[in-house]
Amino acid sequence: GEIVGASQSQVAHMWRTGAKGTGARYKHVGDTMKNRARAIYAWFGEFSQKLDDFDGFKSRKNAGGEHWYGDMSNFQAVKDRLNGCRPFAWYLRRFKAVYEDGGILPPEIFMLREESTGKCVKFLGHAGTSGAGREGVSLQSCNEHNDRFYWHLGNVDRATGGGCSGVRAGNTE
Repeated sequence: GEIVGASQSQVAHMWRTGAKGTGARYKHVGDTMKNRARAIYAWFGEFSQKLDDFDGFKSRKNAGGEHWYGDMSNFQAVKDRLNGCRPFAWYLRRFKAVYEDGGILPPEIFMLREESTGKCVKFLGHAGTSGAGREGVSLQSCNEHNDRFYWHLGNVDRATGGGCSGVRAGNTE
């Protein structure tokens, strides 16, 4: 593929406020979660296993089986026709400064344990992008099987250009 600049294009952002003028003027067709899963399984390769970390996708898999998203045989023909598409891992390496150096793809994860109680810090939001940015944390009995208890270093230290200057909840942006 290629990236083409469109010098005459314009981009606008609009937030849906509930007012009539900001309402969507389209209809959802089909199953958007299934469509997302199909795109991820088609293009993300080994990284598609991360879908199991997201409750909505995991519950669909548990209810519908390993291939709940349907037949994917036609995607290989599309990839072959597009000759030259690179794997998702190449994309992540290409933008290493954002994904690895910025702490979105951490080399290690860890739990945070408060010494006096022995409890761990749990992120109260879901995996993925925060809808509100106000999910919060709480001290709870540690659970190594719950990804909401895992943290990692994040955010490039702008003063030095390296390292990480903060802590992020696991599986969040």
